[in-house]
Amino acid sequence: MLKDLNLKKNALENTPQKDIPSPSSIFRKIASQLKKPRKKNLYLIFLSLIFALLFVIYPYHAKRQETKKVSNSQLDKRSRSPTKALVTRVPTITQTPNLTPLPEKLVKTASGRIAFVMDGEVYVVNADRNDLQQITDDEYKKFGLQVSPDKMKIVYSFYPEDSEKQTNSGMYVGYNSGVAFVDVESKKVTVLIPYGNIQNHYANWTPDSRYITVWVGNGLGSKVIDTVLNSTILNLSSSDGKASISPVVWVKGKNKISYILNNSLYLANVDGSEAVKLKDGVDALRQVHEGPNVPEPPFWSGSGRFAAYYKDGFLNLYDSVNITEVVVGKATKEDMFESNYPQTYLTSYSSNEMKLFFLEYDQKPTAVSFDIVTGKRENIGSFGQSMVISPDKKTLFALTNEPYSNSPVGFHNLETGELKTCGSDFRHSYYWWAGGLGYNTSLSVWSPDNSVVVGSGTSGRDYGTVKVMLIDCTNYEIVRGNISERVWFP
Repeated sequence: MLKDLNLKKNALENTPQKDIPSPSSIFRKIASQLKKPRKKNLYLIFLSLIFALLFVIYPYHAKRQETKKVSNSQLDKRSRSPTKALVTRVPTITQTPNLTPLPEKLVKTASGRIAFVMDGEVYVVNADRNDLQQITDDEYKKFGLQVSPDKMKIVYSFYPEDSEKQTNSGMYVGYNSGVAFVDVESKKVTVLIPYGNIQNHYANWTPDSRYITVWVGNGLGSKVIDTVLNSTILNLSSSDGKASISPVVWVKGKNKISYILNNSLYLANVDGSEAVKLKDGVDALRQVHEGPNVPEPPFWSGSGRFAAYYKDGFLNLYDSVNITEVVVGKATKEDMFESNYPQTYLTSYSSNEMKLFFLEYDQKPTAVSFDIVTGKRENIGSFGQSMVISPDKKTLFALTNEPYSNSPVGFHNLETGELKTCGSDFRHSYYWWAGGLGYNTSLSVWSPDNSVVVGSGTSGRDYGTVKVMLIDCTNYEIVRGNISERVWFP
Protein backbone atom coordinates (compact mmCIF):
# COMPACT_ATOMS: atom_id res chain seq x y z
CA MET A 1 0.00 0.00 0.00
CA LEU A 2 2.77 2.40 0.94
CA LYS A 3 4.66 1.54 -2.21
CA ASP A 4 1.62 2.33 -4.37
CA LEU A 5 1.04 5.63 -2.55
CA ASN A 6 4.66 6.70 -3.02
CA LEU A 7 4.55 5.78 -6.71
CA LYS A 8 1.43 7.93 -7.14
CA LYS A 9 3.04 10.78 -5.27
CA ASN A 10 6.22 10.63 -7.38
CA ALA A 11 4.16 10.49 -10.56
CA LEU A 12 2.33 13.67 -9.57
CA GLU A 13 5.49 15.48 -8.58
CA ASN A 14 7.41 14.49 -11.72
CA THR A 15 4.68 15.33 -14.26
CA PRO A 16 5.85 18.45 -16.13
CA GLN A 17 3.52 21.44 -15.79
CA LYS A 18 3.23 23.70 -18.84
CA ASP A 19 2.94 27.46 -18.29
CA ILE A 20 -0.56 28.65 -19.23
CA PRO A 21 -0.90 32.45 -19.85
CA SER A 22 -3.23 34.40 -17.60
CA PRO A 23 -6.33 36.15 -19.08
CA SER A 24 -4.80 39.64 -18.60
CA SER A 25 -1.73 38.82 -20.71
CA ILE A 26 -3.93 37.42 -23.48
CA PHE A 27 -6.12 40.55 -23.49
CA ARG A 28 -3.06 42.84 -23.85
CA LYS A 29 -1.77 40.80 -26.77
CA ILE A 30 -5.16 40.90 -28.53
CA ALA A 31 -5.49 44.68 -28.05
CA SER A 32 -2.07 45.35 -29.61
CA GLN A 33 -2.88 43.18 -32.60
CA LEU A 34 -6.27 44.81 -33.17
CA LYS A 35 -4.54 48.18 -33.80
CA LYS A 36 -3.30 46.70 -37.09
CA PRO A 37 -6.16 47.14 -39.64
CA ARG A 38 -5.32 44.20 -41.89
CA LYS A 39 -5.38 41.80 -38.98
CA LYS A 40 -8.44 43.32 -37.29
CA ASN A 41 -10.98 41.07 -39.01
CA LEU A 42 -8.81 37.99 -38.45
CA TYR A 43 -8.48 38.58 -34.72
CA LEU A 44 -12.17 39.38 -34.39
CA ILE A 45 -12.89 35.98 -35.93
CA PHE A 46 -10.70 34.17 -33.42
CA LEU A 47 -11.65 36.33 -30.45
CA SER A 48 -14.74 34.34 -29.55
CA LEU A 49 -12.78 31.08 -29.79
CA ILE A 50 -10.06 32.39 -27.49
CA PHE A 51 -12.55 33.50 -24.84
CA ALA A 52 -14.26 30.09 -25.01
CA LEU A 53 -10.95 28.33 -24.52
CA LEU A 54 -10.05 30.62 -21.60
CA PHE A 55 -13.19 29.71 -19.74
CA VAL A 56 -12.30 26.01 -20.12
CA ILE A 57 -8.50 25.90 -19.78
CA TYR A 58 -7.85 28.38 -16.99
CA PRO A 59 -10.35 26.92 -14.47
CA TYR A 60 -8.97 23.44 -15.28
CA HIS A 61 -5.41 24.64 -14.69
CA ALA A 62 -6.31 26.23 -11.36
CA LYS A 63 -8.23 23.17 -10.25
CA ARG A 64 -5.33 20.87 -11.23
CA GLN A 65 -2.86 22.93 -9.22
CA GLU A 66 -5.13 22.83 -6.19
CA THR A 67 -5.71 19.07 -6.63
CA LYS A 68 -1.96 18.51 -6.74
CA LYS A 69 -1.49 20.37 -3.47
CA VAL A 70 -4.29 18.48 -1.77
CA SER A 71 -3.12 15.10 -3.14
CA ASN A 72 0.48 15.68 -2.07
CA SER A 73 -0.69 16.74 1.37
CA GLN A 74 -2.79 13.60 1.71
CA LEU A 75 -0.02 11.34 0.45
CA ASP A 76 2.51 12.89 2.83
CA LYS A 77 0.08 12.45 5.69
CA ARG A 78 -0.65 8.80 4.81
CA SER A 79 3.03 8.05 4.25
CA ARG A 80 3.82 9.30 7.72
CA SER A 81 0.97 7.29 9.25
CA PRO A 82 -0.06 4.45 6.92
CA THR A 83 -2.39 2.94 9.52
CA LYS A 84 -3.94 6.17 10.76
CA ALA A 85 -7.33 4.50 10.98
CA LEU A 86 -5.85 1.76 13.17
CA VAL A 87 -7.56 1.50 16.54
CA THR A 88 -4.80 0.16 18.70
CA ARG A 89 -3.43 0.09 22.19
CA VAL A 90 0.08 -0.04 20.77
CA PRO A 91 1.53 3.44 19.91
CA THR A 92 1.77 4.42 16.25
CA ILE A 93 5.06 5.79 14.87
CA THR A 94 6.52 6.79 11.52
CA GLN A 95 7.34 3.79 9.36
CA THR A 96 8.75 3.74 5.83
CA PRO A 97 9.10 0.28 4.24
CA ASN A 98 12.40 -0.62 2.64
CA LEU A 99 11.31 -2.39 -0.54
CA THR A 100 13.70 -3.33 -3.32
CA PRO A 101 12.10 -3.84 -6.77
CA LEU A 102 12.37 -7.35 -8.17
CA PRO A 103 12.89 -6.88 -11.92
CA GLU A 104 12.64 -10.43 -13.26
CA LYS A 105 9.35 -11.60 -14.70
CA LEU A 106 7.86 -14.76 -13.27
CA VAL A 107 7.17 -17.62 -15.63
CA LYS A 108 5.71 -19.89 -12.97
CA THR A 109 4.17 -18.71 -9.70
CA ALA A 110 2.83 -20.21 -6.51
CA SER A 111 -0.58 -19.62 -4.97
CA GLY A 112 -1.37 -18.70 -1.39
CA ARG A 113 -0.79 -15.76 0.94
CA ILE A 114 2.13 -15.09 3.26
CA ALA A 115 2.50 -12.98 6.40
CA PHE A 116 5.97 -11.75 7.29
CA VAL A 117 7.85 -9.31 9.51
CA MET A 118 9.81 -6.50 7.85
CA ASP A 119 11.53 -3.73 9.84
CA GLY A 120 9.67 -5.02 12.89
CA GLU A 121 6.20 -4.66 11.32
CA VAL A 122 3.70 -7.22 10.02
CA TYR A 123 3.05 -7.33 6.26
CA VAL A 124 1.06 -9.68 4.03
CA VAL A 125 1.56 -10.49 0.34
CA ASN A 126 0.34 -13.00 -2.21
CA ALA A 127 2.78 -15.68 -3.31
CA ASP A 128 2.57 -14.30 -6.86
CA ARG A 129 3.94 -10.93 -5.56
CA ASN A 130 0.57 -9.15 -5.71
CA ASP A 131 -1.35 -7.26 -3.02
CA LEU A 132 1.48 -6.28 -0.66
CA GLN A 133 0.03 -4.64 2.46
CA GLN A 134 1.46 -3.29 5.69
CA ILE A 135 -0.70 -4.46 8.61
CA THR A 136 0.91 -2.94 11.73
CA ASP A 137 2.79 0.28 12.47
CA ASP A 138 4.11 0.99 15.97
CA GLU A 139 7.25 1.10 18.10
CA TYR A 140 7.47 -2.65 18.74
CA LYS A 141 9.28 -5.51 17.02
CA LYS A 142 7.16 -8.55 16.28
CA PHE A 143 8.02 -12.24 16.23
CA GLY A 144 6.29 -15.63 16.46
CA LEU A 145 3.61 -14.90 13.84
CA GLN A 146 0.68 -17.30 13.54
CA VAL A 147 -2.34 -16.74 11.28
CA SER A 148 -5.73 -17.80 12.63
CA PRO A 149 -7.49 -20.74 10.93
CA ASP A 150 -10.21 -18.36 9.67
CA LYS A 151 -7.44 -16.27 8.01
CA MET A 152 -8.76 -13.08 9.61
CA LYS A 153 -6.24 -12.45 12.42
CA ILE A 154 -2.50 -12.71 13.07
CA VAL A 155 -1.15 -13.24 16.59
CA TYR A 156 2.42 -12.32 17.55
CA SER A 157 4.73 -11.55 20.45
CA PHE A 158 6.31 -8.08 20.65
CA TYR A 159 8.95 -6.06 22.47
CA PRO A 160 10.15 -2.42 22.19
CA GLU A 161 12.31 -1.51 19.25
CA ASP A 162 14.16 0.97 21.50
CA SER A 163 16.70 -1.08 23.47
CA GLU A 164 16.51 1.38 26.37
CA LYS A 165 12.85 0.43 26.83
CA GLN A 166 13.54 -3.32 26.79
CA THR A 167 13.47 -5.07 30.14
CA ASN A 168 16.04 -7.72 29.18
CA SER A 169 18.70 -8.35 26.54
CA GLY A 170 16.83 -11.30 25.09
CA MET A 171 19.61 -12.97 23.15
CA TYR A 172 20.17 -16.10 25.27
CA VAL A 173 17.13 -16.02 27.54
CA GLY A 174 14.43 -14.98 25.07
CA TYR A 175 13.05 -11.46 24.85
CA ASN A 176 10.57 -10.37 27.47
CA SER A 177 7.47 -9.71 25.42
CA GLY A 178 3.79 -8.97 25.24
CA VAL A 179 1.24 -10.70 23.02
CA ALA A 180 -1.22 -9.10 20.60
CA PHE A 181 -3.25 -9.96 17.53
CA VAL A 182 -4.16 -7.81 14.54
CA ASP A 183 -7.26 -7.98 12.38
CA VAL A 184 -5.97 -8.31 8.80
CA GLU A 185 -8.83 -6.36 7.24
CA SER A 186 -9.36 -3.49 9.69
CA LYS A 187 -5.75 -3.47 10.97
CA LYS A 188 -7.07 -3.08 14.50
CA VAL A 189 -4.58 -4.38 17.08
CA THR A 190 -5.75 -5.97 20.32
CA VAL A 191 -3.18 -6.37 23.08
CA LEU A 192 -3.77 -9.55 25.08
CA ILE A 193 -0.68 -9.39 27.31
CA PRO A 194 1.04 -5.98 27.75
CA TYR A 195 4.82 -5.77 27.50
CA GLY A 196 6.47 -6.39 30.85
CA ASN A 197 9.18 -8.33 32.67
CA ILE A 198 8.61 -11.88 31.44
CA GLN A 199 8.72 -13.87 28.20
CA ASN A 200 5.41 -14.64 26.49
CA HIS A 201 6.27 -16.86 23.53
CA TYR A 202 4.86 -19.48 21.12
CA ALA A 203 1.40 -17.92 20.83
CA ASN A 204 -0.86 -20.22 18.83
CA TRP A 205 -4.52 -20.45 17.80
CA THR A 206 -7.13 -23.09 18.56
CA PRO A 207 -9.02 -24.40 15.50
CA ASP A 208 -12.06 -22.18 16.15
CA SER A 209 -9.87 -19.03 15.89
CA ARG A 210 -11.16 -17.84 19.27
CA TYR A 211 -8.56 -18.93 21.83
CA ILE A 212 -4.81 -18.34 21.95
CA THR A 213 -2.30 -20.38 23.93
CA VAL A 214 0.88 -18.70 25.24
CA TRP A 215 4.00 -20.16 26.90
CA VAL A 216 5.14 -17.96 29.79
CA GLY A 217 8.58 -17.41 31.31
CA ASN A 218 10.35 -20.22 29.46
CA GLY A 219 8.28 -22.81 31.32
CA LEU A 220 7.19 -20.99 34.48
CA GLY A 221 3.62 -20.89 33.22
CA SER A 222 1.22 -21.36 30.35
CA LYS A 223 -2.02 -19.55 29.43
CA VAL A 224 -5.18 -19.86 27.38
CA ILE A 225 -6.73 -16.51 26.41
CA ASP A 226 -10.20 -15.85 25.05
CA THR A 227 -9.67 -13.30 22.26
CA VAL A 228 -13.36 -12.38 22.09
CA LEU A 229 -13.58 -11.42 25.76
CA ASN A 230 -9.85 -10.53 26.00
CA SER A 231 -9.58 -12.53 29.21
CA THR A 232 -7.35 -15.33 30.48
CA ILE A 233 -9.44 -18.46 31.07
CA LEU A 234 -6.55 -20.75 32.10
CA ASN A 235 -3.36 -19.71 33.89
CA LEU A 236 -1.04 -22.59 34.75
CA SER A 237 1.88 -22.11 37.15
CA SER A 238 4.38 -24.52 38.66
CA SER A 239 3.98 -25.65 42.25
CA ASP A 240 7.60 -24.90 43.22
CA GLY A 241 8.27 -21.81 41.10
CA LYS A 242 10.59 -23.72 38.76
CA ALA A 243 10.24 -24.08 34.99
CA SER A 244 8.22 -27.26 34.59
CA ILE A 245 5.28 -26.43 32.30
CA SER A 246 4.89 -27.06 28.58
CA PRO A 247 2.90 -24.97 26.13
CA VAL A 248 -0.79 -25.85 25.93
CA VAL A 249 -1.70 -27.69 22.70
CA TRP A 250 -5.03 -28.47 21.10
CA VAL A 251 -6.07 -32.12 20.66
CA LYS A 252 -8.30 -31.98 17.61
CA GLY A 253 -9.77 -35.47 17.81
CA LYS A 254 -10.85 -34.99 21.42
CA ASN A 255 -11.78 -31.28 21.23
CA LYS A 256 -9.68 -30.69 24.33
CA ILE A 257 -6.37 -29.16 25.36
CA SER A 258 -3.31 -30.98 26.65
CA TYR A 259 -0.25 -29.87 28.59
CA ILE A 260 2.52 -31.03 30.89
CA LEU A 261 2.41 -29.59 34.42
CA ASN A 262 4.86 -30.53 37.19
CA ASN A 263 6.06 -33.50 35.07
CA SER A 264 2.58 -34.92 34.50
CA LEU A 265 0.66 -35.14 31.22
CA TYR A 266 -2.92 -33.80 31.32
CA LEU A 267 -5.99 -33.69 29.10
CA ALA A 268 -8.65 -31.05 29.91
CA ASN A 269 -11.36 -28.74 28.60
CA VAL A 270 -10.17 -25.47 27.06
CA ASP A 271 -10.67 -23.62 30.37
CA GLY A 272 -8.76 -26.29 32.32
CA SER A 273 -11.84 -27.91 33.82
CA GLU A 274 -12.22 -31.68 34.10
CA ALA A 275 -8.44 -32.16 33.87
CA VAL A 276 -7.36 -35.80 33.73
CA LYS A 277 -3.81 -36.89 34.51
CA LEU A 278 -2.60 -39.43 31.96
CA LYS A 279 1.10 -40.04 32.73
CA ASP A 280 3.74 -39.02 35.26
CA GLY A 281 7.46 -38.36 34.82
CA VAL A 282 7.02 -36.46 31.54
CA ASP A 283 9.46 -33.72 30.45
CA ALA A 284 7.87 -30.33 29.79
CA LEU A 285 10.97 -28.69 28.35
CA ARG A 286 14.66 -29.14 27.83
CA GLN A 287 17.58 -26.97 28.82
CA VAL A 288 20.33 -26.19 26.33
CA HIS A 289 23.74 -24.66 26.84
CA GLU A 290 23.02 -21.83 24.38
CA GLY A 291 19.67 -20.08 24.41
CA PRO A 292 16.45 -20.21 26.42
CA ASN A 293 14.65 -23.37 27.47
CA VAL A 294 13.07 -25.19 24.54
CA PRO A 295 9.46 -26.35 25.02
CA GLU A 296 8.54 -30.01 24.64
CA PRO A 297 4.74 -30.06 24.50
CA PRO A 298 2.86 -33.33 24.05
CA PHE A 299 2.61 -34.29 20.38
CA TRP A 300 -0.87 -35.70 19.69
CA SER A 301 -2.05 -37.44 16.55
CA GLY A 302 -4.99 -35.88 14.72
CA SER A 303 -7.52 -38.37 16.06
CA GLY A 304 -6.30 -37.91 19.61
CA ARG A 305 -5.40 -41.57 20.05
CA PHE A 306 -1.62 -41.25 20.32
CA ALA A 307 0.58 -38.81 22.24
CA ALA A 308 4.35 -38.62 21.93
CA TYR A 309 6.51 -36.97 24.61
CA TYR A 310 9.89 -37.17 26.33
CA LYS A 311 10.70 -38.91 29.61
CA ASP A 312 14.25 -38.38 30.86
CA GLY A 313 15.21 -37.58 27.31
CA PHE A 314 13.70 -40.78 25.89
CA LEU A 315 11.02 -40.36 23.23
CA ASN A 316 7.88 -42.23 24.32
CA LEU A 317 4.58 -42.99 22.59
CA TYR A 318 1.32 -43.29 24.55
CA ASP A 319 -1.74 -45.11 23.17
CA SER A 320 -4.88 -43.68 24.83
CA VAL A 321 -7.04 -46.58 23.55
CA ASN A 322 -4.94 -49.51 24.76
CA ILE A 323 -3.40 -47.43 27.61
CA THR A 324 0.12 -48.51 26.64
CA GLU A 325 3.44 -46.72 26.50
CA VAL A 326 6.51 -47.65 24.44
CA VAL A 327 9.97 -46.11 24.11
CA VAL A 328 10.59 -44.93 20.56
CA GLY A 329 13.95 -43.14 20.68
CA LYS A 330 16.68 -42.82 23.28
CA ALA A 331 18.89 -39.92 24.31
CA THR A 332 20.28 -38.91 27.69
CA LYS A 333 19.66 -35.47 29.12
CA GLU A 334 23.43 -34.94 29.06
CA ASP A 335 23.54 -35.62 25.32
CA MET A 336 20.66 -33.25 24.74
CA PHE A 337 22.24 -30.46 26.77
CA GLU A 338 25.71 -30.71 25.27
CA SER A 339 24.56 -31.05 21.67
CA ASN A 340 22.04 -28.21 22.09
CA TYR A 341 19.29 -30.24 20.42
CA PRO A 342 17.50 -33.51 21.20
CA GLN A 343 19.08 -36.70 19.92
CA THR A 344 15.60 -37.60 18.71
CA TYR A 345 13.03 -34.99 17.72
CA LEU A 346 9.50 -35.38 16.47
CA THR A 347 8.30 -34.39 13.03
CA SER A 348 4.91 -35.89 12.16
CA TYR A 349 2.49 -38.80 12.18
CA SER A 350 1.60 -40.47 8.89
CA SER A 351 -1.80 -39.68 7.40
CA ASN A 352 -3.25 -42.98 8.71
CA GLU A 353 -1.50 -42.48 12.08
CA MET A 354 0.20 -45.85 11.88
CA LYS A 355 3.68 -44.35 11.62
CA LEU A 356 5.60 -41.76 13.59
CA PHE A 357 8.33 -39.78 11.79
CA PHE A 358 11.26 -38.28 13.64
CA LEU A 359 14.89 -37.31 13.16
CA GLU A 360 17.46 -39.24 15.16
CA TYR A 361 21.10 -38.42 15.78
CA ASP A 362 23.91 -40.92 16.03
CA GLN A 363 26.91 -40.17 13.86
CA LYS A 364 24.76 -38.06 11.55
CA PRO A 365 21.12 -36.95 11.48
CA THR A 366 18.86 -39.64 10.05
CA ALA A 367 15.14 -39.52 9.30
CA VAL A 368 13.34 -42.50 10.82
CA SER A 369 9.82 -43.89 10.50
CA PHE A 370 8.46 -45.91 13.41
CA ASP A 371 5.64 -48.39 12.72
CA ILE A 372 3.28 -47.95 15.67
CA VAL A 373 1.64 -51.37 15.16
CA THR A 374 4.73 -53.55 14.70
CA GLY A 375 7.34 -51.40 16.45
CA LYS A 376 9.60 -51.66 13.39
CA ARG A 377 12.00 -48.79 12.68
CA GLU A 378 13.05 -47.84 9.16
CA ASN A 379 15.73 -45.33 8.16
CA ILE A 380 14.39 -43.01 5.46
CA GLY A 381 17.65 -41.17 4.72
CA SER A 382 20.27 -38.77 6.01
CA PHE A 383 19.21 -35.14 6.23
CA GLY A 384 20.13 -31.92 7.89
CA GLN A 385 18.39 -31.37 11.19
CA SER A 386 15.55 -29.09 10.03
CA MET A 387 13.06 -31.60 8.68
CA VAL A 388 9.43 -30.57 8.10
CA ILE A 389 6.70 -32.79 6.64
CA SER A 390 3.93 -31.38 4.43
CA PRO A 391 0.39 -31.01 5.85
CA ASP A 392 -0.82 -34.00 3.81
CA LYS A 393 2.02 -36.12 5.32
CA LYS A 394 3.32 -37.16 1.89
CA THR A 395 6.48 -35.08 1.39
CA LEU A 396 9.44 -34.40 3.64
CA PHE A 397 11.35 -31.14 3.13
CA ALA A 398 14.79 -30.79 4.69
CA LEU A 399 18.39 -29.77 4.35
CA THR A 400 20.05 -32.61 2.47
CA ASN A 401 23.65 -32.26 3.61
CA GLU A 402 25.45 -30.83 6.61
CA PRO A 403 23.10 -29.23 9.20
CA TYR A 404 23.66 -25.64 8.16
CA SER A 405 21.18 -23.20 6.68
CA ASN A 406 23.03 -22.77 3.36
CA SER A 407 23.10 -26.51 2.64
CA PRO A 408 21.17 -27.82 -0.38
CA VAL A 409 17.50 -28.48 0.27
CA GLY A 410 15.38 -31.28 -1.07
CA PHE A 411 11.97 -32.94 -1.20
CA HIS A 412 11.64 -36.60 -0.20
CA ASN A 413 8.47 -38.39 -1.30
CA LEU A 414 7.50 -40.59 1.64
CA GLU A 415 5.36 -42.86 -0.57
CA THR A 416 7.80 -43.54 -3.43
CA GLY A 417 11.10 -42.85 -1.67
CA GLU A 418 12.17 -40.41 -4.40
CA LEU A 419 14.47 -37.56 -3.33
CA LYS A 420 14.66 -34.37 -5.38
CA THR A 421 17.63 -32.16 -4.45
CA CYS A 422 17.15 -28.50 -5.32
CA GLY A 423 20.55 -26.89 -4.86
CA SER A 424 21.66 -24.35 -2.29
CA ASP A 425 20.13 -21.06 -3.48
CA PHE A 426 17.22 -21.39 -1.07
CA ARG A 427 17.72 -20.93 2.66
CA HIS A 428 15.90 -23.13 5.17
CA SER A 429 16.91 -22.48 8.76
CA TYR A 430 18.68 -25.31 10.55
CA TYR A 431 17.27 -23.91 13.79
CA TRP A 432 13.83 -25.21 12.83
CA TRP A 433 14.04 -27.91 15.50
CA ALA A 434 14.62 -25.33 18.25
CA GLY A 435 11.06 -24.07 18.38
CA GLY A 436 9.71 -27.28 19.82
CA LEU A 437 6.41 -26.68 18.03
CA GLY A 438 7.47 -27.33 14.46
CA TYR A 439 5.06 -30.21 14.02
CA ASN A 440 2.18 -27.97 15.14
CA THR A 441 3.07 -25.07 12.86
CA SER A 442 4.11 -26.58 9.54
CA LEU A 443 2.62 -23.49 7.84
CA SER A 444 5.79 -21.66 8.86
CA VAL A 445 7.36 -23.67 6.02
CA TRP A 446 4.73 -25.47 3.91
CA SER A 447 1.85 -23.90 2.01
CA PRO A 448 -1.56 -25.36 2.89
CA ASP A 449 -1.87 -26.95 -0.57
CA ASN A 450 1.38 -28.95 0.00
CA SER A 451 3.05 -27.56 -3.13
CA VAL A 452 5.36 -24.77 -1.94
CA VAL A 453 7.75 -23.95 0.90
CA VAL A 454 8.76 -20.48 2.07
CA GLY A 455 12.23 -19.37 3.12
CA SER A 456 14.84 -16.85 2.01
CA GLY A 457 17.94 -16.40 -0.12
CA THR A 458 21.24 -17.89 0.98
CA SER A 459 23.81 -15.10 1.22
CA GLY A 460 24.36 -11.43 1.96
CA ARG A 461 21.30 -9.24 1.50
CA ASP A 462 19.33 -12.25 0.20
CA TYR A 463 18.83 -13.30 3.82
CA GLY A 464 16.30 -10.47 4.08
CA THR A 465 13.87 -11.84 1.52
CA VAL A 466 10.62 -13.73 1.25
CA LYS A 467 11.41 -16.52 -1.17
CA VAL A 468 9.33 -19.53 -2.18
CA MET A 469 10.27 -22.87 -3.72
CA LEU A 470 7.88 -25.20 -5.50
CA ILE A 471 8.36 -28.95 -5.17
CA ASP A 472 9.80 -29.01 -8.71
CA CYS A 473 12.64 -26.78 -7.37
CA THR A 474 11.38 -23.61 -9.12
CA ASN A 475 12.08 -20.73 -6.75
CA TYR A 476 11.81 -16.94 -6.80
CA GLU A 477 11.81 -13.91 -4.53
CA ILE A 478 8.58 -12.19 -3.57
CA VAL A 479 9.80 -9.31 -1.40
CA ARG A 480 13.26 -8.08 -0.45
CA GLY A 481 13.90 -6.00 2.66
CA ASN A 482 14.82 -6.29 6.33
CA ILE A 483 12.72 -9.42 6.79
CA SER A 484 12.89 -11.74 9.78
CA GLU A 485 9.87 -14.11 9.72
CA ARG A 486 7.53 -15.71 7.22
CA VAL A 487 4.38 -17.83 7.63
CA TRP A 488 1.61 -19.02 5.30
CA PHE A 489 -2.07 -18.24 5.69
CA PRO A 490 -4.02 -21.49 6.28
